[in-house]
Amino acid sequence: GVPVVASRVGGIEEIIEHEYNGILFEKENSKELAEGIIRILENKELRKKLIENGRESLKKFRWEKTGSEVDAVYEAVKNR
Repeated sequence: GVPVVASRVGGIEEIIEHEYNGILFEKENSKELAEGIIRILENKELRKKLIENGRESLKKFRWEKTGSEVDAVYEAVKNR
């Protein structure tokens, strides 16, 4: 895995939690982007934490989980 640096646009904050599983910066703010990248490069513990938490966060987006959730929604709608 690799640590993520992403801009706060769209629904990205539903996937990336700042300093938990990635570093977020304000849209079009190249200074914050550069600072985030530098922090990850210079801070081994932060980098390790972001990678580990990123792997853990991915589990909620696996097809097995999301597929069964979609099936449950279809069943609920069908049974109305």
